[in-house]
Amino acid sequence: TDQVKMKEIKINESILDIIERYTRKAPVDVRNLAKELDIRIIEKTLPDEESGSIEKSDDQYVITVNSTHSENRKRFTIAHELGHFM
Repeated sequence: TDQVKMKEIKINESILDIIERYTRKAPVDVRNLAKELDIRIIEKTLPDEESGSIEKSDDQYVITVNSTHSENRKRFTIAHELGHFM
């Protein structure tokens, strides 16, 4: 219906507004970006060759990040998974 399409457009515009705010300067605060997009981030021990993933759990997306990886690698993984979300 037209109401559903309008709601989807407004949601997409809101997401784009959030993304624009966070990409005005580098480095992008990917953890806070995920939080504003209502994406939960959890860290847990994964096999070393696995950096992370994004899944939808109920009505929320969850990014899982390998807790044994360096902070730089975790940040990259979160950014990568956010790319899948977008």
